[in-house]
Amino acid sequence: MAEVDVRYLLGDFRVFLYDITSPFTYTDETLSSVLLSAVKILGRKWHNRYIPTTEYNIQRNTSITYDANEPPVIEASDEAVILLQAVIILKTAHAYDSVWDVASWKDDEISFSNIQSAKSRDDSIVRDLAELEKLLKERLHPGRSTPLYGFHKNVDETGV
Repeated sequence: MAEVDVRYLLGDFRVFLYDITSPFTYTDETLSSVLLSAVKILGRKWHNRYIPTTEYNIQRNTSITYDANEPPVIEASDEAVILLQAVIILKTAHAYDSVWDVASWKDDEISFSNIQSAKSRDDSIVRDLAELEKLLKERLHPGRSTPLYGFHKNVDETGV
């Protein structure tokens, strides 16, 4: 069974975070850990579609049916879901870490407030979560319709 190192997604992950200029905000080690955590968290929703094996390596679950054969180990359509889950993990951790940095004050001459920036950050996480749910639903149930015989105006029965 082939394995792949999730660190091959680091470049795309940095683009998602807009962490593309040196010095980087996040180390490769931090981002690699977050990517592996994303695969583990998605495991519950994906019935362990990908299984972590060694440090940063993962492999396909042999009991799952995939759209394409290996390689690549991670299907292209699944990469975006893994990256989005990783972005959510990192943004949520950052939001939790900076919760006490939100403040508003003013005196007679000067006023300061960063409450709106915290609200924008939280809205961004909510949008990412909604997009993740949308991608997961599309993946789990692409939708299919078939004619049901005996129902009014069924094209197969009426020929119209």
